[in-house]
Amino acid sequence: MKRIKVLFLTSCTGRGGSGNSLFYFLKHIDRSRIDPVVVMPKQGVIGKRLAAEGIRYLVYPRLRERLYEMRYGRPGSITKLVSLIRNSIDCCFFVLQLTALISREKADLVHCNQMMVKLMGAAAGILSGIPVVWHCRTIYNTRPQRVGFKLAAKLRVVRRVIAVSNAAAANYPGLSLKVVVIHNGVDLEHFARDQVAGGIHKVLDVREESTATVGFMGRMVRWKGIDRLLDAAEMILAAGHRPTFVIMGENPNNSSEDLLQMYKDSVRDRCLSRHVLFAGFQKDVRPILVDLDLVVVPSITPDPCPRSVIESLALGVPVVGSDTGGIPELVIDGTTGLLSKAGDAADLARKILCLLESKGCRQKMSLAARESVERKHDASQVADRIQEVLLESAS
Repeated sequence: MKRIKVLFLTSCTGRGGSGNSLFYFLKHIDRSRIDPVVVMPKQGVIGKRLAAEGIRYLVYPRLRERLYEMRYGRPGSITKLVSLIRNSIDCCFFVLQLTALISREKADLVHCNQMMVKLMGAAAGILSGIPVVWHCRTIYNTRPQRVGFKLAAKLRVVRRVIAVSNAAAANYPGLSLKVVVIHNGVDLEHFARDQVAGGIHKVLDVREESTATVGFMGRMVRWKGIDRLLDAAEMILAAGHRPTFVIMGENPNNSSEDLLQMYKDSVRDRCLSRHVLFAGFQKDVRPILVDLDLVVVPSITPDPCPRSVIESLALGVPVVGSDTGGIPELVIDGTTGLLSKAGDAADLARKILCLLESKGCRQKMSLAARESVERKHDASQVADRIQEVLLESAS
């Protein structure tokens, strides 16, 4: 079979899940069948990791992640409008740059990793006559997004849409022949419990009287539900339990608000500083993750396929997650963790307490969690499935 060249477009070069998911796929790709070239706006963390794997990447600064991405330090109506105009101009220029790159590289296919790059990739595909594959890692929350992306997905140039969950596939009703669901994968060797040394005490001052450790990891964005987690923490502490809550993560790049500081202020105002610790961004989450008794994913709006769930389960850490989006597809309620009502702090507190009060239950869930990931989220098997979609789309 002919080896094909694929341009992989991604605007996520930092610590986000979409960039990491693309990296794990490319790490396990069969390069005798696919010649990958990654196109991104800057090197970032992902660029360094790609270079270490010998994967070629090209930097195109005009590739924007979001039209409303802030270009100025102070958010305001004027700066938001000017940012929107500048980002729109950059997107148009990038489409032309990408079209020229497709010709120069003699690419056979363009893979669009997330959100805005899907539209730019489709436009360049139309201009160059090259097929495009979308990777849907988002659940569209507004009607314009749902209508716009569904209409664009109907274009002939968009051969397939890979959705990371059934919840994400629901973005495209009526396109079942074009949409295939392939959940995110994780490197099983990298996330093996017996290969990771615990290190939470090297990073954080966890109190000796702490009865357990409960973790959260993710970007500081409102829909991740961190405020609901803090509400639940208050209820749990009021009930006489003394766990330590560990929050890992930072604000997204070009964020218009400092939510991390807001959450820190909220912890101080609630007098929770002895019980809620902020670990910030962790280049390697495993040493902290492996020391946790459970992980909480309290998203208040649909979360398509959070890597925090898969990585936690891979290390044998049970998960309490919201019953929304793709989370119920990852957490087997009562077997690998528990599901709570999205946005309901009281129910979240009850589910956390249920696991904190039963070490035996957590141990059973730990074994089942690892087995579930080995069966459904092995990165090498996920890569094989995605690769076949790309090869079929380029033929």
